Amino acid sequence: TNVLAKIKIFDAYARWVGHLYESMLALVKIEDQNSVSENSKSDVTDPEIQCEAQKSLNRFNALVKSGEINPDGHVSLTLDGEFASDLRKARNKCSFHCTNNRVQSEILQEFMSKHHHMAYWLYSEMLNLHGNIDSECDKDLGAINQFFSVSRRALS
Repeated sequence: TNVLAKIKIFDAYARWVGHLYESMLALVKIEDQNSVSENSKSDVTDPEIQCEAQKSLNRFNALVKSGEINPDGHVSLTLDGEFASDLRKARNKCSFHCTNNRVQSEILQEFMSKHHHMAYWLYSEMLNLHGNIDSECDKDLGAINQFFSVSRRALS
């Protein structure tokens, strides 16, 4: 019933959806086997994100079939044909808006109702597959490294 709590919960879920979208977008942009580039629009990126979600669902089903995941302990996953476009729309219309007329709460609620379990599986799988980047990555991160260097000097 606390107004601030309601705002924080909505914002946290909207940001989580936005983070998942950006992670999936990064995944399809770095994948060499598709035609997504830095300048690709949603007509190109949405089908690739949908394809990656389908691959993830296939891996989940294979784990269930092999007995590595107990189906009694998990919600059965389904992938709606509009998952990728709904994920993008929720990210675009619900994250990081500070005015009431810009926030599209029905979009976020619809996304949660239709896609939450699949989204959570994707998030969990991505975290498990790519969550240890700091121990693996020795590449120059460009602007990220520059920001880190400048911010360290500014805070010293």
